[in-house]
Amino acid sequence: MKISFLFGGPGGERSIDEEELALPYRVGNFKEHPFLTLGDYFRAAASALLEEDTQPLLVCLEALSGVSFTRKDLEKVVVRSEKHGAVYHVASIDIHAEGRKIRLGLNGALSSSGAAQLENEYQTLELLSSRINPSLIPMPLRKTKVTVGKKGEYFLFALVRWFDDYHEWHLTGTDWRNEDIVTLWDTTTGYRRASSEEVYDIFRLSSKILTLYYDVFSFSQIRPWHHAAGDFVVRIRNGITDIRLVSARGYSPSPLFQLSARPSPIVALVYFLIEISVRMRIDRFEGTGSSAWAGKVGCYGTVDGFLEGIKELEANDRLEGIQLTDIVSLLNSFEIKEFLNLLEPVADMISIENPEDYNLLAARIEDHAHDLYEAVRACRP
Repeated sequence: MKISFLFGGPGGERSIDEEELALPYRVGNFKEHPFLTLGDYFRAAASALLEEDTQPLLVCLEALSGVSFTRKDLEKVVVRSEKHGAVYHVASIDIHAEGRKIRLGLNGALSSSGAAQLENEYQTLELLSSRINPSLIPMPLRKTKVTVGKKGEYFLFALVRWFDDYHEWHLTGTDWRNEDIVTLWDTTTGYRRASSEEVYDIFRLSSKILTLYYDVFSFSQIRPWHHAAGDFVVRIRNGITDIRLVSARGYSPSPLFQLSARPSPIVALVYFLIEISVRMRIDRFEGTGSSAWAGKVGCYGTVDGFLEGIKELEANDRLEGIQLTDIVSLLNSFEIKEFLNLLEPVADMISIENPEDYNLLAARIEDHAHDLYEAVRACRP
């Protein structure tokens, strides 16, 4: 069986030479590990895939493809480094077997810097992966530890389903009409600007996903997430936009409710909308640049996606007796000042979690309240 190590990227994939494998492994985006190399990472990833004579891998392949393979069927394994984020190293894995190519995702984190977060995320994926069919978040397949070096350091690897042909996207500016420029990081056909309709669908479908995974009884939601981290990925095929959420770092109620009396479920739903309406508009230019705020389309798409999700939750008897019409009626009863009052505790919460995001919101909070007022009245659930 042949094993290849590659780098992925906008210019296409490329092989990695021995000189690059000897470079220090980066912890986070910039800091170099004191003794681990890039080669240590790739070899650890290969070990995670091939351990126990590949039996766990074969089980994962059958779960994804519905086809039973043996070790002799495995022809080639490709480990492709896709992204080195602040906490995880993300790789795509191509398994060539019996003339087929099956792609998986492999998230890796070091014991000293991110393994605990990856462990928590894996548990969250296990909790939520069967809630919606087909799943809109990665299917967790297997996790394992691989020791590296001589000082007890190890990589925790999580093998998950890979969303093929889905790509990261980010705000990159505004055009002469003051419309958002959103760039799709399509590593297959090349980066390109999303159309106005595609931008609206990105926000709408992202909001709908968060709503579908919201628990009306416990108020739990997938959080935290951030566009700057590339958490939502997009596929546009034959003019149809589709979105997936590639991370689920936690599942809990908003901190808004941890220091106050438990609100009614419908009030909690309103605050859920208010919170995601803010977070949905925040990104970083090009993913890593200065803070970016999406235009009105981000607010309109969020409100519409939220109500689409509520409609689906109601159809599946997951609204604990609340009706879509109740929510629409309540939202339409709010004036701009009341939306502003609802935004204030959300802003306070964000000021603690991310002061930079708070500054972005604080300068626009009145405009956002006005946008919410307009978006609610423009929606057609």
